[in-house]
Amino acid sequence: MIKLLEKYSWISWVFVIIIAIAIFYISSLIFESSVGGKFGWKTIAYHFLAFFSLAFFLLPALVQGNKKPFIFWGIVIAVLYGISDEIHQLFVPSRHFAISDIMVNSCGILFSSLIYTISLKLRGKANKSLFMDNCRFCQIAQKKVQDYVIWEDKNFIAFLDVNPVKSGHCMLIPKRHTDYFFDLDDELYLGLFKTAKKLSEPIRKVIGAKRIGITVVGFDVPHAHLHLIPLQGSNELFDPKKFRKAKPDELRYIQEKLKDVLDSV
Repeated sequence: MIKLLEKYSWISWVFVIIIAIAIFYISSLIFESSVGGKFGWKTIAYHFLAFFSLAFFLLPALVQGNKKPFIFWGIVIAVLYGISDEIHQLFVPSRHFAISDIMVNSCGILFSSLIYTISLKLRGKANKSLFMDNCRFCQIAQKKVQDYVIWEDKNFIAFLDVNPVKSGHCMLIPKRHTDYFFDLDDELYLGLFKTAKKLSEPIRKVIGAKRIGITVVGFDVPHAHLHLIPLQGSNELFDPKKFRKAKPDELRYIQEKLKDVLDSV
C-alpha cells in the first residue's frame, strides 16, 4: 500500500487534506465536557490516531521512496500542524491549549514515521537481492544513475541507447538482474517480448521507421536486454560503422517525444 501511495502521490495528498480538514473541524466543535481539561483514554486515542493517519499519508507524499531527508521535514510539518491545532483551540469556547495533546500528537506522528522508515529499510534489503552493485543496467533500474528512460513498469524498464545504431534505438531490460538472456525464468522471458511488442508500435510511429528490429547480443553489458532499433531497411543492423555516440540534446529530445507517447501504454 505504501508503494502505491508513493507512486500516486496525489492520492496521498488528498488523504492529507481530508484528515487535516477533519482535525480542524473537530477542534472547532464545542464540548462542555472538555472544560476543566479532562484527558481520558478517548482523547488520547483520538489524538494519537488522527496524527498517526496524517503522518501515514504525508510521508509517502513527500518522500516517495528515495528522498529520505524529507522524512524529517514530514515529521516537522505534522508536528507544526499539531501545535497550530492547539493554538486554534484557544479561540474556541470551552476549548484550551494542551501540551499533553501535542505530546500525544507527536507520539502518533513518530510511530507512523517509524513504521514508514522500517518499510523503506525492508524494501531496500529486498531490492538489494535483485540487483548487482557493479551492473550499469541495475543502476539504471534503481535510479542510481541518470539515464534516458522512456518507459517502465514494476518488472521492466526501457531507455535510449547512448551509442545508437539509429535515432530512437532503445534498450529494454528486466529490472531483476540476470546475466544470460536464456537464464531468464519463463515469466520474465515471455513478459520481456510481450513488452517489446507493446512498445514497438509507438516507437515506430514517433521515429517514423518502417519497422522495429530486435537483437539480443549479451556481451556488452552482463544484464539480459533487448535492443529495439528503428529500421528503414534490412541492411541497417550488424554494421559497426552504423554505431555512433549520440549527443545529449538529441537523446533528451527523443526521450521526451517517446515518453509522451508511452505514458499511456
